[in-house]
Amino acid sequence: MLSVGCMAKASFSGTELTPAQTAAPFTLRDQFGQPVSLSNLKGKVVILAFIYTNCPDVCPLTTQTLGMAYDALGADATKTAFVAITVDPERDTVEQVYRYSEQMGMLHKWAFLTGTRQEMEAVWRNYHVATEKETSHEASAQSAATEYLVGHSAPVYLIDHDGKLRVVSATPPLVPQPLVHDIRLLLPAATEGR
Repeated sequence: MLSVGCMAKASFSGTELTPAQTAAPFTLRDQFGQPVSLSNLKGKVVILAFIYTNCPDVCPLTTQTLGMAYDALGADATKTAFVAITVDPERDTVEQVYRYSEQMGMLHKWAFLTGTRQEMEAVWRNYHVATEKETSHEASAQSAATEYLVGHSAPVYLIDHDGKLRVVSATPPLVPQPLVHDIRLLLPAATEGR
C-alpha cells in the first residue's frame, strides 16, 4: 500500500525574517588586512556576528559557538562564510583581531572584520546593532581611553546564498546545534544548479 503525505516545512530555530530583504553591503578589512565585501561572499550562506576582542563574557562564548558550528558542518563549512564584525574599532585593529582569531582557534575559519569608526557605525546602523562605551567610575581619565567595556546588542544573522537576510538570533546561541540546524536549512538552496 502506497501512502502519500505532506511533509511539513522545516522551521528555523532563530527568527525567520519575512519578507527576506537584501543584506546591506559592506567592505571592511579582515584579520589578514585584506578587504572583504559582502558581495564577494555571494553563493555562500553567511553567518554574521558582532563581537569585540576585549569582551569579558558573551563575545568569547559566541566565538566558541561559531567555532563549534563550523566544525559541526564538516564538508558543508566550505559552502558557508563565518563573519564577525567588531563593535570596538579603536582597539580592534587588524593586528588585534588577528591575535584574537588565532587565540580562539578561528584564524582560518572566519573573517573578523574591522575598520574606522565611521565605517563601522554605518554597518551597525544597517544591522540594528546598538553600541555604547561603558567606563568604570573609578577609571582615571587616562585609563578610560583604553580600559572600557562596550555594551552592545549581539544579533547573529544568517544571510542566504543570494545575499538575503533570512534568519536572526537576537541573542547569540550558546550551543551550536540551533545555528547548525538553521545553516543546513539554507544550504540546499545554495547548492542547487552549482
